[in-house]
Amino acid sequence: SSVAAQGTQTYDISQFMNPAHPLPAGCNIKVRGIAPGATLDVMKVFGNSNSAFNSTILQGLDYALTQDHPDVFSESFGGYPIPDSTQDLTRQFNSQAVAAGAVVVESSGDSGVEASPSSASSDPSVISAGASTTFRNYAQGTQYGFQFAKGWLSDNISSIESAGFTQGGRVVDLVAPGEANWALCSTNPEFEECTNFAGQRTNLQSFGGTSESAPFIAGGAALVIQAYRNTHRGSSPSPALVRQLLTSTSKDLGEPSSEEGAGEMNTLGAVQAAEADGNAPSATNGNHLLIGTNQLDISSTAGTAVTKSVKVTNLSTQTQIVHAGARAITTQVSNQTGSVNLNTGSPTFVDQFGNTPRSRMVTFTIPSGADRLLAFDSWTGGTSRVGMTLIDPNGNFAAYTRPQGDGNHGEVDVAHPVGGKWTALIFLRDGTLTNPGTVNWQFTTQDFGGVDSVLPSSQTLAPGQTKSFQLNVTMPSSAGDSSQDLVIAGNGASAVVPVSLRSLVKLNNAGGTFSGNLIGGNGRNGFFQPGQIDTYDIQVPAGKPAISVGLSFTNSPGTEVFGSLIGPNGQTVSADDNVHNSTNTNGLQAYAPTPQAGLWRFVVDIINPVGGQVLSAPYQGKVSFAAPSVATSGLPSSSTTLPAGKPSKVRVTVTNNGVGTDDFFLDPRTKKRIAFSLLSLTPDSNLKFPLPGGTAPPEYLMPTETNEVDAVAQATEPVTFDFGFGDPDIEAVSSGNSASGTFKTNEASPGIWFIGPTPAGGPFSAPVPAGKVSAAMIANTLGFDTNTSSSTGDIWQQTVDPNAADFTPLTLAPGQRGTMTLTITPSGKKGKVVNGTLFVDVFSGRLGIGGEVVAIPYSYTIG
Repeated sequence: SSVAAQGTQTYDISQFMNPAHPLPAGCNIKVRGIAPGATLDVMKVFGNSNSAFNSTILQGLDYALTQDHPDVFSESFGGYPIPDSTQDLTRQFNSQAVAAGAVVVESSGDSGVEASPSSASSDPSVISAGASTTFRNYAQGTQYGFQFAKGWLSDNISSIESAGFTQGGRVVDLVAPGEANWALCSTNPEFEECTNFAGQRTNLQSFGGTSESAPFIAGGAALVIQAYRNTHRGSSPSPALVRQLLTSTSKDLGEPSSEEGAGEMNTLGAVQAAEADGNAPSATNGNHLLIGTNQLDISSTAGTAVTKSVKVTNLSTQTQIVHAGARAITTQVSNQTGSVNLNTGSPTFVDQFGNTPRSRMVTFTIPSGADRLLAFDSWTGGTSRVGMTLIDPNGNFAAYTRPQGDGNHGEVDVAHPVGGKWTALIFLRDGTLTNPGTVNWQFTTQDFGGVDSVLPSSQTLAPGQTKSFQLNVTMPSSAGDSSQDLVIAGNGASAVVPVSLRSLVKLNNAGGTFSGNLIGGNGRNGFFQPGQIDTYDIQVPAGKPAISVGLSFTNSPGTEVFGSLIGPNGQTVSADDNVHNSTNTNGLQAYAPTPQAGLWRFVVDIINPVGGQVLSAPYQGKVSFAAPSVATSGLPSSSTTLPAGKPSKVRVTVTNNGVGTDDFFLDPRTKKRIAFSLLSLTPDSNLKFPLPGGTAPPEYLMPTETNEVDAVAQATEPVTFDFGFGDPDIEAVSSGNSASGTFKTNEASPGIWFIGPTPAGGPFSAPVPAGKVSAAMIANTLGFDTNTSSSTGDIWQQTVDPNAADFTPLTLAPGQRGTMTLTITPSGKKGKVVNGTLFVDVFSGRLGIGGEVVAIPYSYTIG
């Protein structure tokens, strides 16, 4: 609908409303897409489910690209792999599609403005789509407390969009309406969302999210391509130029570029700019500027100076004086906090569905002239949806937090808010859910200020002329991500270039520190989906004995966090969480011995939903290069002789110098690599094929020290699959009813890997014949020393040996010391030299992931 609805049919939306909020008969609308002249090629890449493996999606995308050669892809799907790298299959396809000349528009996700844009919108080659607001739809349906307002505001950032920074340090490219609008639908019962506010089948739906924004921008891209062809003798613009034209002409909404990117799509401006020829500008094309880059992503050591150059071209027939400067949110103007309780005695109102949710009204006053109003709410539940609507002093419906599930946190902002008394309606979004308890709120106003410098600050550009501006940035002293906006303005034309700044953790010989805030999430997709992702980069020098990263936090009861330590090869080396025996602690620690020199990454993921008793909670991170406190007694060396068949005891004493409770265990390995067939965690033989919806795919626990992973599948029908840790995500090579794939690296991510078998040969015009499928995964890893046993057992040995000893790790809280025992019982010929490595590891059963703390070589001669 957003792309190509024709607008030829009239819909009476009075028939859509709940009787509690009637509209007069004949309240007619038409639904028309951005590019109704475009040819639309619809691919149902998820099959008959609401989710799919990447290998299923790729068959549809590949068919479209190779058979129909579309100019534009609109993709409204994705995920949150950690790490998020170019090994993601959809990112690989999209990059190749762009290289083949297709524009790819990808929704950023709907996990809230504190969450990172999802993959594959994190790919620098695609157009990442965020969401802005259009509240007329809420007015028509009396939605989310609109009866307390008189009018509405539009063109703010929707609280639904996944904004912030990707793990690679990028932000969304631009935004388009995503909250909310009318979309065409079907009365077919299979389309479960297609009911009106009275619960009846309907041919319309009130639709929103970045899944609305992405096709809006895809339609805009189609218009740009058509306009360019019309004035450039049929030649097509490159995908990079299409994005450049869209972002150069976007409307600045007055929000930070970490939320709005280059601003809101302006299709008229983009088309006018596309029709302009830099060598022969036309007066009909407006006073547009073409900016040479869509965003600047800068990564450097905290406090260092960095210079970037940006080219600007004058597309108009008039000489323009072009000004350039950098801005960022620098000043807090006002701040108010408080709380309400949505108990059973709370007032109620009638919502758009006829329900009567509990609610409370809060009034607050803000000063005139502020650039931005930022509002938060949080609650203690994790089992409720709480909504917050803001109404300005003029009675305009200005913002709504739009919770996406049972979460704990809402955040929304309003640009250029009117000064005076505002009203916040805080309400229980779904009346059947449990009491959220106390709801905390915060209303803050902020101002932009000038930052850094741009040289020159202004230049005169003749028609068709290109000149460069130089942005001089001093990297923030605090490690992590921040943003500023490079604002370029001419005679009636202006543009915003997002500037994303990632300051590396500042290090000394011992390590370094960083800090941040735990916020929360909007409940999108439930547990183990991100409410918030923060990324920190660490340039590790050569020769360090170890690296460990600890994260500690207070005043955040119920918050669940995990941290992933990612090596220079893009693989997770180790990870940890703050949950132990179902109890949330206030810290976590990830380790890696003898780290390879290069850029390491630590990703903080706030699990969604999380406990929300506070609006935010600060955390502190510490990077240490000190060797962990591990001592051994009785571990044999090259001068040691151990009699065959006689047990020898080794004591391993560990002090937990980290900030989180950890489960330590011993993992003795040989020097020889062996290909093991991994034992599956979920069924992997004679499964129904295709896998029924909700069925877990074959899953395997990958041991540490693995440098090659092989996966195979055999089915009764043609089969393919993708497999991996989430990212890497590897595509198999299919050959009839079997398929196989291989992944090689210096060390693969330890943790739960999957195989996602799916029918090959799609797309299909009819249901795929039912069959059976079996799968297997093989790890090439260091052998396990079977002449040893330990007091802890070895979780990695359990991945290959069904008779391995029980896993009974040593649990140590921060500061605690404990001892583990290794028993060596040599076997073999007298005089044989045995060499191995005793790894001391940690493991999180909740995550199904762990890592190595220290590696200690041992050697002995059999006597």
